[in-house]
Amino acid sequence: MLSRTGFLFLAVGLGASSLPAAITIQVFPASAPNVFSSPSFNTWRDNAINALYSGATFAGSSGPSFYSQYANNSTLPTALNIASSFPSWQGRANPGTVFGAAYANESGNRLDFGVVIRRGATDAQFSISQLAFDLASNNADIAFSFGIGSYTYSANFVGILYGPDGAFGGGDDVFVTGGANTQLVDALVSRGSGSAYAADGSTPGANDQERLDSAALSSGSYFLNGTYTLNGNSGGATIFFVAPVPEPGTYALLSSASVVIAGLALRKRRRTS
Repeated sequence: MLSRTGFLFLAVGLGASSLPAAITIQVFPASAPNVFSSPSFNTWRDNAINALYSGATFAGSSGPSFYSQYANNSTLPTALNIASSFPSWQGRANPGTVFGAAYANESGNRLDFGVVIRRGATDAQFSISQLAFDLASNNADIAFSFGIGSYTYSANFVGILYGPDGAFGGGDDVFVTGGANTQLVDALVSRGSGSAYAADGSTPGANDQERLDSAALSSGSYFLNGTYTLNGNSGGATIFFVAPVPEPGTYALLSSASVVIAGLALRKRRRTS
């Protein structure tokens, strides 16, 4: 357990807020760097949790680690949800040239459903072992679920014990980032679970940009609805992704090769919290 001063929370002027009448589960979608290989991910994660804890919609300095929430029911291009095995950012290859040197070693993006859970005034404490997540989609290749018992406390999923003021915030909370997942807490703040399509060496294309383009097209237009449940309570959010209209040359590319997007690499990515 860590006191607020011992963790990477940077929110300033956060006042204690009284307990809600009943447990609340609030979900906040945001685009994250690729959790598996993007060098900015850990800083982005800390920015995300800082923002979620303080009630802000964005946090951090400009660059790949900047955290910014999407509004529920936002519509985005599919290129913004592709994780790659080569340098890319928001569907563009060679990101250092396109976006600037800070992006040169990034490897794509993934939609995460950040979450803030707070117990109600009449509710008992809960544990992260009671949390479940379902990612529903009209595209079966990207949908998945995490059952009860799948989650553990970490720098990504932070349990919160209220301090002497008995309320969320106020500077006296204690943060749980490890240990048994059955530890009881008063609240949970997390950058969340999510999913993305994959582009790698097996994706059709003569170069990295063509591979990103074919991944964006082959995914089709789809929605992602991320819903967390805990002790009979639930909260969720939905984001819509719209595929681009391909150029004639891209049509030929897609018809001449099998698009391998939902392969083993993607399955590994999408099932990681």
